Amino acid sequence: MSTRAALRGFRRLLPALRPEWRGMLASYLVATASALALAGLTVLTAWAVGHAIVERTPPGALWWAAAIGLVLLRTLFTWQEMDVSHALAYRVLARLRMALFDAYARSVPARRREHSGRAAAVAMGDIEKLEFFYAHTVAQLGASLTVFLASFAAALFLLPEAALVVFVGSALVAGTALCWAGAARRIGEREQQDREALSARTVDALGGLRE
Repeated sequence: MSTRAALRGFRRLLPALRPEWRGMLASYLVATASALALAGLTVLTAWAVGHAIVERTPPGALWWAAAIGLVLLRTLFTWQEMDVSHALAYRVLARLRMALFDAYARSVPARRREHSGRAAAVAMGDIEKLEFFYAHTVAQLGASLTVFLASFAAALFLLPEAALVVFVGSALVAGTALCWAGAARRIGEREQQDREALSARTVDALGGLRE
């Protein structure tokens, strides 16, 4: 699959999120707050290590209060983000399942030679694959972009050399993801094939008596 085809598929999945724009906004805000809390904790930890090496003194009580507070916030925001994003994703999947099986019931005749277990497993599996996209992709991409831009702007203001490092490092990470996208896609396809085969056997075992 080319990058252009992947982008087309990405755009086709977005309309299902229109009724959930409030949930998407909440998921984006919570994910951004969680990522900012992690970034702040990383900065505090780096400062404490540098201070201990240069000044040879441990951080003070204010540092500990800030670090503990950020850890608690990070924990709370992580849990909240998972709750909001998965609730949103499963509402979308429920609507997609209903639409799929309504169409499936109209188009598939009652008597057919098709492998019933495999047909049902494929129908369920195709919908289930979208859970990760709706729960972990759109809002998280927006949050990651926001945090990157905020970090880059802060580094550029405080130390332009650090901003250059941030930019180069981000470009390398993005380039690595693009280079390994094909291998990751092939591994994912093999995993999905194995999952579909297992689901087909499970459906056959549960529905064998009726058939």
